[in-house]
Amino acid sequence: MDYACLYCEASGTQRTTDRHAIEDLENCSYCKGTTRISLSDLLLPLPGKIERLSRAVLWSETRMHQAQAKLDAATAEIERTIAEDSSLKNDQQRKAKRSELMQGEAYQTAQQRLQKAQEDYQSLKIDRQLAMNQFEAAKLMVQAHLAA
Repeated sequence: MDYACLYCEASGTQRTTDRHAIEDLENCSYCKGTTRISLSDLLLPLPGKIERLSRAVLWSETRMHQAQAKLDAATAEIERTIAEDSSLKNDQQRKAKRSELMQGEAYQTAQQRLQKAQEDYQSLKIDRQLAMNQFEAAKLMVQAHLAA
């Protein structure tokens, strides 16, 4: 199983198979004892990465709201169709017609797009939070290094 060493991941060099690397950076078999990566190598790219991810989260949130609006419009169209259909005499008939119309391509497509947009949004938020956590960890390591 691969693990992400904070140093290796931030620099994009490689993943490690050392399970301790995510908890103790000194134990990463790739970085240990080398001068391949400095604290500044770890710290400097993170603000830009956080900024890019924040913009992506905003863009994704907009896409999610647009997808929700399209699904709402499709739902409203189904409700309008049912309300205008005078052949539907009772709630059971209207419920059956609603279920039938919700199986239609337009509604299903709108629902799938909303689900995809929600998944993308959540994934980007997780990525941004990870970058923010890495930045905080890197700042603490720099502080500890300077204090030593």
